[in-house]
Amino acid sequence: MKEIFKTFYYVIICMILLLSTTSLLFANEFWVSKSGNDSNGCTNKNSDACLTIQKAISLTRPGDTVSITSEIYTEDSYSSLYTSKCYWLDNDPASICINTSGTATNPIVIQAAPGNEGKVVIDSELKRIGIQMHNANYIHIKGLTLINNYISSGSRTASISLDANAQAYLKGNILARSDIDINLKRLSETKVVKIMSSDYNIFDSSFKIIADRYSKVVSARYYSDLPKWQAAQDVDLLTLGVSNPDQHSTKKLYTSLFVDVDKGDYSYLPGSAAIGFMKDGSNAGPYQYGNEVIGSTLGVVRPAAPSKFKVD
Repeated sequence: MKEIFKTFYYVIICMILLLSTTSLLFANEFWVSKSGNDSNGCTNKNSDACLTIQKAISLTRPGDTVSITSEIYTEDSYSSLYTSKCYWLDNDPASICINTSGTATNPIVIQAAPGNEGKVVIDSELKRIGIQMHNANYIHIKGLTLINNYISSGSRTASISLDANAQAYLKGNILARSDIDINLKRLSETKVVKIMSSDYNIFDSSFKIIADRYSKVVSARYYSDLPKWQAAQDVDLLTLGVSNPDQHSTKKLYTSLFVDVDKGDYSYLPGSAAIGFMKDGSNAGPYQYGNEVIGSTLGVVRPAAPSKFKVD
């Protein structure tokens, strides 16, 4: 009898391992490229890439990865055919809408493509916020530069906003030209909204993170000082799942990082904090190795910055 039970136990363990391995074997990598087309299946970087990040996200399931090749992307989820639209506050649009979920063992990863880390720029053109995550769990965002995340016709601003999300991971991103870098909303008391990891990010000098926003049980907490955010403890916040976030992150005025954002020139200034910033010594932001070509730097005129972002 004991041997039968032992055999049964091992069979169950093998089945669990098999199911776990099978889920990984069927994970997909979807590709995005400025030379792609949204009529493609997004399954191959060279011959089947999507044109938009939003199309690739719409295809994801737990365990999948969206790999974005180096370029400047200007997208509007409001007009996209590939999302059910997730709005920020008073129906203000976001460049990218994430409303699909991974799992604890099979998260969804949205990243700069391997070898393209730090070269992907999402430009919200001072018309939209950057990324809105709505009812999206176990999402990893890695190696992106989110710029101009400010709606100049009003006062809405955020680089990344989490709304009814659980287990978000942020690493190696540059969040610039936004009055709020990370917005952690808790509109539903039954849904756990948490950042589980955030590090090696570069924040603009107008640094601000809002935690526990709109909670009915606690007051919102505002962090306008990076060291205070780095000292935050998970037991003190409903929307923070890790203590001492962003220990290796920094904040810098975006004009000290790039040559000319308004003209679309994201090459580094001498002494830019993005140079050699990452743990492995590579650069953060759009030029990880310093010699990439990510788009034309001529004839690309961005809207003038709101007065709060202008530098004398």
